Amino acid sequence: MSCDLCNTPNLKTNYIIVNIYNNNRLYIGNECFKKFQLILQGASTVEESEQMRKNRNAERDNVFKLRSMYPEVVKTKKPYARHFTAFKKVLIEVLEIQGLLSCRRGKDGALRAINHLFKIEQPSEAEVQRMYDILNDVSFPLLRESLKRQKQLKEGDTFKRKGRVTHTTVSKSGIYRNH
Repeated sequence: MSCDLCNTPNLKTNYIIVNIYNNNRLYIGNECFKKFQLILQGASTVEESEQMRKNRNAERDNVFKLRSMYPEVVKTKKPYARHFTAFKKVLIEVLEIQGLLSCRRGKDGALRAINHLFKIEQPSEAEVQRMYDILNDVSFPLLRESLKRQKQLKEGDTFKRKGRVTHTTVSKSGIYRNH
């Protein structure tokens, strides 16, 4: 879908403006919404409307984050503890915003959460059980701790934030040894 005002294609979020007199509709994007300082239905001021828009965008981003983390946390037998914790925190936050905290009750609620948030119609029994456990604070003995490599640095080792480890003394350099 594209914005009817500026023709920006492939909108992540769109808003529908309805003319109350003739019921005509315009589909607009986030930038046009901000530019024209529109007031959303349910808001009484531009500031309140802007806060509602920010909350909606944050909720959308959190749902995308949950969907990307789902395979790692719910489908994996031993997810990393930090992924599990982050997933659970965002999941509870989104369910609270959407008024779906009742999904914490029973496996039917866990199934409803999977259907609603992840658009999976027929999840496996293991996925439903894992979601139920996540929602109900069941201890998770199968969490994989992040492995911290405690090894000696060797020439050629690389790290994300550090450069290549090389010889630091002149006596070990090939040029020095050959002269």
